[in-house]
Amino acid sequence: STRDDLAESGDPATSMLQETGRSFDIRTVADRIAGKLAGYHARYLSSKEEVLAEWKRENRLMGTAVTAIDPLGAEIRGVFSDIAPDGSMVIETRDGTRRFSCGDVKLPADGGNR
Repeated sequence: STRDDLAESGDPATSMLQETGRSFDIRTVADRIAGKLAGYHARYLSSKEEVLAEWKRENRLMGTAVTAIDPLGAEIRGVFSDIAPDGSMVIETRDGTRRFSCGDVKLPADGGNR
């Protein structure tokens, strides 16, 4: 998408340059991300529970209000309460507990502050 496409979408967008004031080499960033993912994948293969526990411990969004939007546009609004063993988000809604595993997740304008 171009900057104009993002502006027209009504969704805020940002970049690493905008957030940090620094330029980044995309190949270096991609290589670092790939290396981290490969490390987590190897750990996951030997101890799924350890990786899930770390993911939960380090997650900064659990406990915040979210709107999850699936690929067909259906919305789930509620509080992100947990990460299920299969990696899906557990969202507490007015109608009960729902799981979400594919699509977009939006935070309120205040960033989901608790």
